[in-house]
Amino acid sequence: MALACLKEATARPDSIAISHFLLASQYAQLQMMDRAVEEFEAAIAMDPGLAIARFQLGLLLLSSGNAERANDVLTPLTVPGGDEALAHFANGLLHLIRDEFSETVRYLNEGIRLNTENAALNNDMQKIIDEIAKVVPQSSDAEKNIEEESSAQHLLISAYTGKPSL
Repeated sequence: MALACLKEATARPDSIAISHFLLASQYAQLQMMDRAVEEFEAAIAMDPGLAIARFQLGLLLLSSGNAERANDVLTPLTVPGGDEALAHFANGLLHLIRDEFSETVRYLNEGIRLNTENAALNNDMQKIIDEIAKVVPQSSDAEKNIEEESSAQHLLISAYTGKPSL
């Protein structure tokens, strides 16, 4: 029912970005990732300032193994003046792309501290932190000793399980 209503809302000539964001969220929950990406992109095209749509698109792309494109999508969120929690989360994910795990954890923890509105998103970010803790040695040379299997994509897929919290 919700999917049908959202499809109808986005098909209207007077549709708004948030309707595309909500439809993308539904598609992501249904594991229809290509459609989710299309709708997140439509939401951003209609409202480039819809930071949560940009963040969720970046997270979805990263969890799908498209780190380069995720980098491009997430980078604008790191510019000062926007949603501070999302900026920290985006910075954390950008560090994750580069396998800079200590910086990833630092940024994600600060984002969790700042984000008081979206507990589900905090839970997703905490899962990433928890996965990093499982695979990264706790020595000072941790980032030098990471095995290939603990790459950013592996960690993100393990933590995120392809279901964005929107």
